[in-house]
Amino acid sequence: GYDFIPDVLNRELVDRWIKSNDADSFRVARQLIRQEGLLCGGSSGTAVWAALQVAKDMPRGSRVVVILPDSVRNYMTKFVDDAWMRQNGFVDAASSLGTIQDMIRTLPRKPVITIDDDQTLAHAVGLFKQYGISQMPCVTGGRLSGIVTESDVLQLLVDGRAGDTPLAEVMVRKVSTVLPNDDAQRLPPMFERGEVAIVVNSDRAVTSVLTKMDFIDYISRRANLNSALQK
Repeated sequence: GYDFIPDVLNRELVDRWIKSNDADSFRVARQLIRQEGLLCGGSSGTAVWAALQVAKDMPRGSRVVVILPDSVRNYMTKFVDDAWMRQNGFVDAASSLGTIQDMIRTLPRKPVITIDDDQTLAHAVGLFKQYGISQMPCVTGGRLSGIVTESDVLQLLVDGRAGDTPLAEVMVRKVSTVLPNDDAQRLPPMFERGEVAIVVNSDRAVTSVLTKMDFIDYISRRANLNSALQK
């Protein structure tokens, strides 16, 4: 759970260093558990992932020896848990929910409601009422610049902000975005934070806005399809 350099390490004996990341390490460790029955931990996943990189450069028929330095004991509520993997943004390809674009194609088409950030709080209130929405992307020049929510607008008005205040002065500029080709498993952590997922293209133009209910609908449709295919 913490970084340290063992006193017995002799760097001069190492021919090559390979840097890994948590996503690859946990993915390989899960594969070792699922496919090989080896109840190993995250460090073992790192070692095997690095060995696979080395093996790519070795001649055919070579033998690679890997030491698995830890067990799964301390990871039962960590990378072994699918929910933990999703919450921490580690995508396991074996349990992929498809892409954002797959989700958009599956759901009923709906209009994308945005508002220019030079518009006012009062105008935003009107759009919230007109379309029955609670969060709305703000744009400038057609590109995403922020987001304004119904609760934020309410609080601003209660605090005495004038209705003609430009949204650019009060909108939230830190916005969670996804691309059409991103894995749909990126969405649950956003929804758990109470956010919507704003889908943008390479020019940061808003192409869709996905909510928690959209995700639930998508999962339900996939479950029904899978059940039908298995009959």
